[in-house]
Amino acid sequence: MTTDPEENGDEDIVDFIDRLLQKHRADVGNVAVAWNSLQNNLSKLFAVIATPDSHSIGYAAWNAVRSDRYQRDMLAETAKAVHAEAPALKELQWVLGQLDNLESKRNATIHAPYNIILNNGVISVIPDNLTNNRLAQQLIGKDMAKECANLSKTLNLLSIHCQRLMPHLRRDHWASVGRPLPERPQLPRDEEREARKKIQQYHLQEKRQRKQKPSQK
Repeated sequence: MTTDPEENGDEDIVDFIDRLLQKHRADVGNVAVAWNSLQNNLSKLFAVIATPDSHSIGYAAWNAVRSDRYQRDMLAETAKAVHAEAPALKELQWVLGQLDNLESKRNATIHAPYNIILNNGVISVIPDNLTNNRLAQQLIGKDMAKECANLSKTLNLLSIHCQRLMPHLRRDHWASVGRPLPERPQLPRDEEREARKKIQQYHLQEKRQRKQKPSQK
């Protein structure tokens, strides 16, 4: 984009910035919508499991809890109490574990402050770390468009998986008789997380090797 509000008297600086942020807002908005949709599907699972005879009571209990994390904890404990031996319980626990890992990334993506920079004629939106904002610090050096796309896709895949698990988590299981569990979705790679795992494995292996070496006197 080459338009410069200073060169165009009819151009308002606010509208100019608004256009620059349009793509970024759409990316962040997709993350927010995907997260909210997934949380909504979790509320349906909770109602099916906790109050199968009156889903409205389950929804009321769910909505009385203001924290997404506490809602998921409530779902996890309820599902464990009702479906202690159900194979679908492990799948639900896997989904909830994924969300626990993604929560900080979602919060940073949506709530971190951003800034617009011009570098070699290319305009980019980057995390604004000028004030040492802790959420912005999590995103430094990352391709925000790619981060948002991967996060949105991951959340949408998990949401679909929750919908497919619902018949298997009914108390009577009548809708899932003879039906295999849905296949676990293949989520986009989290390259940063994989790198951290490799580093942890390297240090763990190094620590084990030091322990195995005979002490020298």
